[in-house]
Amino acid sequence: MSFNKTTESNSKYNHLEKMTVKELLVNINNEDKTVPLAIEKVIPVIESLVIDIVARMKRGGRIFYMGAGTSGRVGIVDASECPPTFGVPHGLVVGIIAYSVYHLLNGMIDNYTLQVQKTNLEFVNLIQRPSNGNQTK
Repeated sequence: MSFNKTTESNSKYNHLEKMTVKELLVNINNEDKTVPLAIEKVIPVIESLVIDIVARMKRGGRIFYMGAGTSGRVGIVDASECPPTFGVPHGLVVGIIAYSVYHLLNGMIDNYTLQVQKTNLEFVNLIQRPSNGNQTK
């Protein structure tokens, strides 16, 4: 039986099973080090995003995380943690998981970037968790 990956693109880590435990740990640590540098590069974009979302939420808006596969599951987990962690009402942050979300929104969400989509629904924030670009549009 052959295995066809559908949720990950090729990487420098295609042969994890051949690495020693130490090699695995060093590689995980090296990848973890790239996160702060990547975030630092987009802080102005994140700032704008947060300011826009906060303004909408102050006017009664909600946040909808939408995604498929792992990105959808992460959105569901994040949304479900908001009430106990931040004391916000249930339903203020909503997670939706489905491949069909992309098709239902008919191109409103760019499947490759994190963004807030400004729609004609003034108070709705749509956040699509980033995918790796290997999913079919």
